[in-house]
Amino acid sequence: MSIIKGRFDGPKDVVAGVKDFKEKRGIKGIILVVVIMALILAGIFFFLNRGYSGYKVLDRYSSGANASVKFASYGTNILRYSNDGISSLNDKFESNWTQGYNMQKPLVDVCGEYVVCGDYHGEEIYIFNNKGLVTKISVTYMLEDLKVSAKGGVFAVLADKERKYMKYYDKNGDTIAEGLVQLKKTGYPLSFDISEDGRLLAMSYLYISSGILKSSIVFYNFDKAGESEIDRIVASYEYSDAVIPQVSFYGNDMAVAVGDSAAYFFEGSEKPTLKKTMDFDHEAESVFVDGDKLGVVWANPGSDKPYHAEIYKSNGTRIGNFDLDTVYDSYAFSGENILAYNDNDCKLYSMSGAVKFNYTFENRIFGMTPVNGKERFVLVTSDEAQVIALK
Repeated sequence: MSIIKGRFDGPKDVVAGVKDFKEKRGIKGIILVVVIMALILAGIFFFLNRGYSGYKVLDRYSSGANASVKFASYGTNILRYSNDGISSLNDKFESNWTQGYNMQKPLVDVCGEYVVCGDYHGEEIYIFNNKGLVTKISVTYMLEDLKVSAKGGVFAVLADKERKYMKYYDKNGDTIAEGLVQLKKTGYPLSFDISEDGRLLAMSYLYISSGILKSSIVFYNFDKAGESEIDRIVASYEYSDAVIPQVSFYGNDMAVAVGDSAAYFFEGSEKPTLKKTMDFDHEAESVFVDGDKLGVVWANPGSDKPYHAEIYKSNGTRIGNFDLDTVYDSYAFSGENILAYNDNDCKLYSMSGAVKFNYTFENRIFGMTPVNGKERFVLVTSDEAQVIALK
């Protein structure tokens, strides 16, 4: 039997003791939670900003690796295309399918499992899925640009010596819609994109009205919402003293138009409406879009780092910004990072601007494309193409 020494005042002391115990336990619990949260945040910060000192080569592809050969990410695979053909490759450069052709300047677009390829100023369009060729389309006018939807539909801008035409094909090559671009009425088409489901088309036009340079963003609906509208136009927005050379869809109902001085974010699956305008501090010099993100780079005069990058989500929310010590030839998103490279130099930045990878290659970089997997890239130099992994 233990003897408890000290004064005891009955129930009051019991209540006070219990209260004191709970308070101490509560404080300890709070401290424990704070410590755990700090460790988690530190781990996340380390993961997002961890650096790489070099790379390892996973596979090589020496056949036709030169400036005319292009690579693109294609789901979990790699798309290789050049003047004489296009192939779907796995990450070991083994062929899934191959199609030969003869093109002077192949135009390629990818959406989901579908790929479209056509020759600039040529008269042939190829549609592929992950199994290979779906159909080949012969057009009656010169091809100027094309886009593909996740359902395989292809929208093309065609031209003859005097006029431009718009034509929309399904994956089997049948015409869904077509029309003449009335340059005096709408202006000159600069850029366009179609939604993943193929229902919406966004087109940027440039024109002059009363001596003032203007741009318009026009949305067309090829579903029921557009049936009762003239030329299927469901929304149109005009901007004075602006050139808007980039229009892109995010999924089915969000789009962004990027001009020289601002980005315009739209939302809507039937009649898109303007949701947000982000004005730039200076004129945009580079624009890159992927997934649900937009990147813009502009000059940064008066700073020790002469260029500045801004990163936005598809809804216009800014999620990153940082200064750059130089301007690069190419930019691309790699997961939650930004890849930037020029002739021989390459850097990988985090969204906050932390340099995660900084490397100078011996041979000139013809292309560097993020592929499936963490920090994996197809690196194309004057010697060969490689699948590399940062380490």
